[in-house]
Amino acid sequence: MTTLSRRIGLIAQMPARLWSHGSLWRSRRNDVANWAELWRASNPLRLVAEGRLGKNHSVETVTVRYRNGLILTVDNSMRGDLVALLDTYPSYMRNLGVKLGPGDIVIDIGAHIGAFSVPALFHNPGITILAFEPDPRNFRLLSENATRNGLEGNGLSVYNFAVANKEEELMFARGRTSTTGSVARSGFFKAAPDSEIVIVSATSVENIFRQHAIDACRLLKVDCEGSEYEIFERLPDAILSRIENIIVEVHPARAGDPADLKSALEGKGFHVMESSHGNGCSDLYCRRIARASI
Repeated sequence: MTTLSRRIGLIAQMPARLWSHGSLWRSRRNDVANWAELWRASNPLRLVAEGRLGKNHSVETVTVRYRNGLILTVDNSMRGDLVALLDTYPSYMRNLGVKLGPGDIVIDIGAHIGAFSVPALFHNPGITILAFEPDPRNFRLLSENATRNGLEGNGLSVYNFAVANKEEELMFARGRTSTTGSVARSGFFKAAPDSEIVIVSATSVENIFRQHAIDACRLLKVDCEGSEYEIFERLPDAILSRIENIIVEVHPARAGDPADLKSALEGKGFHVMESSHGNGCSDLYCRRIARASI
């Protein structure tokens, strides 16, 4: 497709995109205090005009202020996908169909800027969340969001680590937006010429359980752009058996196949519901099947 054809296609799609965009933000009026400001900032026409559609490297941020007092600061590269980002926590928990309560332990692998962990603890005081994020810029925002909402050290602990199948140093490629980055060997996001390559420290789920003396994990949430396969590849059954529920975003990647991981988790005693993104990626919602009493 030529550049001219792409431009014509974008112009033809714009009225529908503008209508959908406005409807989405108007539906958030009751929970987001600065919805109108965010609506204007993420307007598709504005994004195209600024030349930022799909190629934003800005270190600027935008801040979402909820009417209940929750505040989330987001990398400006995600401005066009703010609504989807804000729906991370409620949609994940709605689709999983379980509730969190005092004493529950949650492990968040690929915590990004805290779009899941921060509202999860904000709405469920008394739980404990261990959040892991390798991207340095995302981690900075994750830490800021945890601190700004009074959660860091009060139930939420954040770690600038990748999670793999062992402790090691890894190459991490950060792409055009704050979500298009992955461990280089995972094979999901290809490192573009302008990608930022950084060395990150990695740990494993087994080490997390050992270091934090975890007997039972209420929820393991995994969104790590292709590294999910090696995380589960060598995870001992003795550790997996302590996990009650799993949410994992699966990606078609060099490291593994989504269907194989789904089958493997079903074979380990989980009921798995798959929700497709329509682009080759899916979310797997895994609930441990209760063992029949004797």
